[in-house]
Amino acid sequence: MEKISKQMSTKDFQWPAISYENLAWQEPQEDFGELGINPLGPNRSSETYYQAALPLLIAERSVTIPDDLSTRISSLLVEMARFDVELAQRADNVPSMLLRSESSASSQIDRLVSSPRNVALAEVYSKAPSDAAPILANMAATKIALELPTGLSLDGIFEVHSALISDKKFENQDYSALEKLRQNPVWFGGTSLTPHTALFVPPAFQRVPEYMEDLIEFGTRSDLNPVVKAAILYAQFQTVHPFLIANGPTGRALIHHVFRDDGVLSSTVIPVSVGLLHNIDSYLDALHLYREGDPLAIIESLTDALELSLYVSKVTEVSIESVLEDWNGLVGDRKGSKIRQLPKTLVKQPVVNSKYLANSLGVTQRTATTLILRACEYGMLRHMGKRERGDFYQADAILNVLDNISEASTFRTIRPA
Repeated sequence: MEKISKQMSTKDFQWPAISYENLAWQEPQEDFGELGINPLGPNRSSETYYQAALPLLIAERSVTIPDDLSTRISSLLVEMARFDVELAQRADNVPSMLLRSESSASSQIDRLVSSPRNVALAEVYSKAPSDAAPILANMAATKIALELPTGLSLDGIFEVHSALISDKKFENQDYSALEKLRQNPVWFGGTSLTPHTALFVPPAFQRVPEYMEDLIEFGTRSDLNPVVKAAILYAQFQTVHPFLIANGPTGRALIHHVFRDDGVLSSTVIPVSVGLLHNIDSYLDALHLYREGDPLAIIESLTDALELSLYVSKVTEVSIESVLEDWNGLVGDRKGSKIRQLPKTLVKQPVVNSKYLANSLGVTQRTATTLILRACEYGMLRHMGKRERGDFYQADAILNVLDNISEASTFRTIRPA
């Protein structure tokens, strides 16, 4: 159970550090080097054994946190729930913007970057720049995580992970091994040739099913507050590293599942990856400390990230409200006019063409074209340039808000009040 006491020493908050086992090193049978992952490649080591981690089992492990951190988390959860209720009462599609921001930042943590404009274009145009594909996959995975049944299951985790590896770069290649729990060793740091010089080697693949069963049982606990549960579940997932690729974004998507499953957020997401990206070194250090037996580090790191991300979310809400007020002042059409439905549509999808708007607003494509031309006159939309793909238009005001969120440096000196 989660325990809180004022008179405790540092050791009272610690767990035993993970242990290691010696494993025989064998030459891999396959080469996935082009995927940019470490575990596979020709064996060029003269060493026979290497050390792989034996993480703790956490399903029933007690979590002790100090009073000040518990109070801070409690206040954060109240603010998150309050913000969620506030957005539920609005109809301006801010949650869709926060989902975009989360997916972009989560991908950026893994060094996958694309502009908000390209991502929005990719949603309506199949030949958009390919760098947007991982962000779209991340968005799909997060949506799936939010819609998973109550509790946590291996099938649900597979479903989230599958969305992330559906990236176009895997087409026409046999990557069936990526779709299931790994059947090879993986490691971080050192050389891609062997694990002997690695900074960390996750547990042997033969042990992964047991650890996943334990992690899933932990995910059903009701005695931990959602921030504590999400932080430890995420850190344990990254420590076990159950898949060959896409472990990071899968784990971050599961954070959102915890908040939805535990009833903290039902209408929106808080883009926690924006906060993690803000102080990436501290976040990586926290993962390392977790493996050394300090669960408080990752709990504090996630708390920091959520506080900043909630602040960013509130700034985003205010910014969108200002944009919509300006647009509504320009439109001036009677209530019920289709042009009045356009602003909130552009918040959800800031790059459009007539086909998209026709489907979205339930009008003919000719009417949609007329609406686009009027929106251009109002300054709501701008022509992206006519190409073979057709006419597309972008809402600069919305894309600017997204740019401000995705530019992590914008928030480096900002701390929430």
